[in-house]
Amino acid sequence: MPDVSFETITQFSRADQDRRRVVQWARDLLAGEFLVLDTETTGKDPLAAEIVQIGILSSDGREVFNSLVRPTRPIP
Repeated sequence: MPDVSFETITQFSRADQDRRRVVQWARDLLAGEFLVLDTETTGKDPLAAEIVQIGILSSDGREVFNSLVRPTRPIP
């Protein structure tokens, strides 16, 4: 069995505490109300792709906004 120092155990303990704090923060954040912005584009290239649809959903799944956007070029 490898020798494990007190320092190593303390580092793992701190990392675990940090992970638990981050998980709790995320749970608290998602427990409240929030909006999700979704966009659809003509591609992945940020210099060439254009947005063709914008949608917003509430945290309970309701559609708050949905709109098609006319691109300036034909969609591939």
